[in-house]
Amino acid sequence: MPEGWLFVKSFSDKEPETGSGPYRFSRTMLEQISGASFEILNIYDTEYQGTLNPLPNALFAITGKK
Repeated sequence: MPEGWLFVKSFSDKEPETGSGPYRFSRTMLEQISGASFEILNIYDTEYQGTLNPLPNALFAITGKK
């Protein structure tokens, strides 16, 4: 069992590029960022809730401290 948890929600690289807006992450990028400190336990495709239509694509990562 991990010594600690880190939950990350980020915009997904599946979100169409508009030339502006937030940085978009891929699953591979989240795995690389976790590095030696955290182990990716699962990554889910999800959306940000709000008033935009369609809702923006997101990734939700569950990581555990190694």
